[in-house]
Amino acid sequence: MNLEQVKDFIKNTDRETLTEIAKVYNQSLNNLIKAEADQFKVGDEVSIEHHSVPVDHIFKVIRINKKSVTVKSAIREIKVSPKFLRKAKSGSFPTIKL
Repeated sequence: MNLEQVKDFIKNTDRETLTEIAKVYNQSLNNLIKAEADQFKVGDEVSIEHHSVPVDHIFKVIRINKKSVTVKSAIREIKVSPKFLRKAKSGSFPTIKL
C-alpha cells in the first residue's frame, strides 16, 4: 500500500476508524518525540538548528520535559523541540557563549 492509497483510505473511512487511526498516530508521534529527547541528558551542551538562533550559540540542557527540552544560555532560557537540537562537539564552534 503506497501513501496515496493510505490517503484515499483515510478520506473515505468512517469516524470510528479515523478515531483509531488518530490514536495510533498520536502514540507513534509521542514515541518519536520521546526517542529524540532521550538522546540528551541534563548538562549536555547543545546547539539549536533553527534560523532564529545563531549557529555559534551553545546552550546547556537543564531539563528534559515530556515533549520538549529546556536549554539555557547566558542570556536566555528556552523550551525547544528535540528535533532542533544537536549535541555540541568540543571545538566545533568558534566561540562558546553559555
